[in-house]
Order: sequence, then structure tokens, then C-alpha cells
Amino acid sequence: MMYRKSTPALDAQIMASIPRGTVMSAEELLAFVARERNKRHKYGARAVVVDGIRFASTREANRYGELRMLERAGEIRDLTLQPRFELHAHLLSIVHKPPVAIGAYLADFAYVTKDGTTVIEDCKGFRTPLYRWKKKHVEAEYGVRIVEI
Repeated sequence: MMYRKSTPALDAQIMASIPRGTVMSAEELLAFVARERNKRHKYGARAVVVDGIRFASTREANRYGELRMLERAGEIRDLTLQPRFELHAHLLSIVHKPPVAIGAYLADFAYVTKDGTTVIEDCKGFRTPLYRWKKKHVEAEYGVRIVEI
């Protein structure tokens, strides 16, 4: 699938990022919007808006389109975008205390297959050391497997 580079939703996001009270001419505003549209992600991904939803990359947007088709066909259900998994540390020095929240992991998608299996997916182009650590932490803490697309 091919998606338009600029959409009203993307332009609205750009406009919302301008601090209140900022004064600029029409030419400055057009130049600002053009710069924001053309900004590149650190690893080369380009943000894409599909169905009014902003995706960090075209790979993620394309996968969303595939999963929506599978959901409509009845192959999967309960498609969730950006499921959040809290990360906790269990402090050994403190006995019988609840785990301490140390951060969170945001996957790209979660869904349930026909056989009832929950699948968590992440569209990755570059696997940073932080991502690899968070993935291992989530898999150990929640007993799930993250599928990389």
C-alpha cells in the first residue's frame, strides 16, 4: 500500500506543535510546516498517517493495513494499537514489598488469533540495545513472546 506523505491529520499535528502565542507570517508558517513534514526519524523511518492514526514508519502502517484486513476476514480479533506493558523491578533487599515500576514498553500491535493465542508484534527496522533489553524484560515478566516484523 502507498500512503500520502501529508494529510490533514498530519498537518493538524504539526500546527498543534506550535507553542501558543507564537507569531509568524504566512510565509514563515508555510516554511515551518514544510520543514516539519520533511523531518526524518533518527533511523530513516518516515511518519505516516492512516485512518487518522499516526504511525512511526511505513512498515508499521503497512502492517496495520494487513492486520485490519485479517480482522475483517475473521482471522484475528481484538486488534490493539500501542499496547503498553509496565516494567517492574523486584527488589531483593526488601522482603514482601510490591515490585517497583521502572518504565514501560510500547509494542506496535496486539491481537488474538482464531485459536485464542495472544500475539504481540513490533515492527522493527533497527534493534537498539534498549529495545532488546525491554523486549527480554517484557517476555520474562509477562510470559509472552514478541514477534518482530
